[in-house]
Amino acid sequence: MTPEVLISTDRREDDRYHQPKCRWCDHIHRANKQLVTIAEAEEKGYKACDECRPGG
Repeated sequence: MTPEVLISTDRREDDRYHQPKCRWCDHIHRANKQLVTIAEAEEKGYKACDECRPGG
């Protein structure tokens, strides 16, 4: 199973990907939340959250 991370589809809102339980996910509007793989997030230009450190 590939781990999934949470991104915001609105890049103005957040340009990082997070573990789903990260506190910063609370700042992403529900309609903009999307679960993707780390590879998909990085292909779209997202960077890992410095706080929850997904995938590492």
